[in-house]
Amino acid sequence: EEIFRWIALAGQLKHHLHKTTPRFASPCGICVDSNEPLLMQRPEVAYTDLDLGQPFHDVLLIPLTEKGSQLKGAIWVAAHTQMRKFDGEDARAMRRIAVFTTMAIHMAKVSQEAKTKAAEQSLLLHELDHRFKNTLTMTAGLLRHQLGSIVDPSARTAIDLRG
Repeated sequence: EEIFRWIALAGQLKHHLHKTTPRFASPCGICVDSNEPLLMQRPEVAYTDLDLGQPFHDVLLIPLTEKGSQLKGAIWVAAHTQMRKFDGEDARAMRRIAVFTTMAIHMAKVSQEAKTKAAEQSLLLHELDHRFKNTLTMTAGLLRHQLGSIVDPSARTAIDLRG
């Protein structure tokens, strides 16, 4: 079952942090699928499983989606009183914030992937350095061993590793 997780909350809903809501029981699914802002009045009437404790008089949902990624979610802006009504300008402003947020999340992922790749490359370089030194040590040992059986003084001088 697909779910949405509340990962950041403020105001009267902050006690719902990290709780989950089934996709079908939330207007987030419609918002994400359409990739368009969604303005609703009293969403808890249509989504009766949406138990947040506070009535919503006006809710503006802005999709958070990243192409080619599993990131799918929505920013909620809720008015708990009839005094506040959202409009197209609110949606445009929040859409800009959503784009910024999506880009920030994307950049954080890219940065983490780059750090992981750099750590892997560092480990491989360390392993290569270790193997190269082992090969040189083994070659030097074989040459020292060979040196004992060489009788020609000029050949001994050419092979002698000490100088």
